[in-house]
Amino acid sequence: MNSKIHQMLLGTIGSILPTSYQPLGSLGKKFRYYCAKHIAKEIGGNCIIEKGCSIGKNVSLGHYASVGIRCSVQAETRIGNHVMMGPDCLIYTINHKFNKDELIFEGYTKREPVIIEDRVWIGARCIILPGVTIGKGATVGAGAVVTKDVPPYTVVAGNPAKVVKYKLGDESQNYYTQEKIEI
Repeated sequence: MNSKIHQMLLGTIGSILPTSYQPLGSLGKKFRYYCAKHIAKEIGGNCIIEKGCSIGKNVSLGHYASVGIRCSVQAETRIGNHVMMGPDCLIYTINHKFNKDELIFEGYTKREPVIIEDRVWIGARCIILPGVTIGKGATVGAGAVVTKDVPPYTVVAGNPAKVVKYKLGDESQNYYTQEKIEI
């Protein structure tokens, strides 16, 4: 079967089956994983695709990645290992092209991939816009609109998302001198 059929199955049957943490949730989890495996470019082991999700072509999901309930992940998105995503997140890789002078719609922009590195937490109802990279170990607060790259080991929140806190991570400290390295 081709990816369009699997996208249809994921959107219909996958939306009816219970979430992974409910009774009989393992059945829904396995079915959605099977569909996503035939849609995505690559998918790691033990991924969780929750009910109501849509996955675009050429999406890469790392090991133990979790895509929350009703999330939408557009094509050309790369999600690393151990990424947790809350419900209702939207990841866009394409946008409307708009003529500001004449106030008219002129089609779509060129596709710009979104990269989410390893061990990232993305809160509920976040929106990630095209071309954004979210660094390793970052946390995106619930409801944030991410318009620019997020540095590793930071917490961002708001609309547009801004750094609100720096976290101490594996790469932010030099263990030989015990000095902080600027991120």
